[in-house]
Amino acid sequence: MIKKLDHFDISKIAMSGQCFRIHQDGNGIWTAVADDKVLLIHEIENDGKGRSTCDFDCSDSEFDAFWTPYFDLDTDYEAFCRLVDPDDEYLNAAVDYGRGIRILKQDLWEVTISFIISQRKSIPSISSCIEKISSLYGPEITDGIHAFPSPDVMAMVSEDELRSCALGYRAPYIHKTSQLILESINSGEDFIQTAATLSDEEVIDRLKQLPGVGIKVSNCISLFGLHRLAAFPRDTWILRIEDKYYGGHFPEEKYPGCAGLMQQYMFFYEKRK
Repeated sequence: MIKKLDHFDISKIAMSGQCFRIHQDGNGIWTAVADDKVLLIHEIENDGKGRSTCDFDCSDSEFDAFWTPYFDLDTDYEAFCRLVDPDDEYLNAAVDYGRGIRILKQDLWEVTISFIISQRKSIPSISSCIEKISSLYGPEITDGIHAFPSPDVMAMVSEDELRSCALGYRAPYIHKTSQLILESINSGEDFIQTAATLSDEEVIDRLKQLPGVGIKVSNCISLFGLHRLAAFPRDTWILRIEDKYYGGHFPEEKYPGCAGLMQQYMFFYEKRK
């Protein structure tokens, strides 16, 4: 199924640091794994400005029901870009460079574990850990590709087994978080899923109660797992940008409801330029 899309660049999305299960093979075909689905994407044309034509290997009904919301295709990203202060040279350059990035609507549970893993790890290393966990403990979807394991499965995996997945000091955090989430599900109140009912500020406080989750990781989970576009994760890259271009603090108040997207543009620009 061929689609011509604005503000969609699969390579930029894959390398933007928000997801870890979109990979390109030696033939240039992208594979995206999400929930219990696998999507092959062949990019036919790309104008370099965020517009591309892609062949998606799925039915129209699956694309509309699952992949359209997953890639946030119904949101007008050009409207966000028009909000950029014309006097902000750095942000304008970052947005131009990052056009095509969209904030994905990912599974909250997987995002939570993924960003606990992400601390002090490169994107390829995070991806490797997640693939190892999935291949060992997740159900097979097709042809050796496995879904991310559920909380009840992860809660049964020991810290030593988790360490064998190159998780290091993060293993006990993941082990304890998995058990906590499972206990909350069994008690009838899913610790993470109930976060969707909270305000942006309350979400951050709630997520920080999870083992190994601080202010940066909680903002990542909020942005990439709950699609709270106001969340603004600060890692070393963003802190460096703020110090160099914004006097120590990016003006989030100028971008209500989309500061997190601006963060993604800046992060991608700073990492790739």
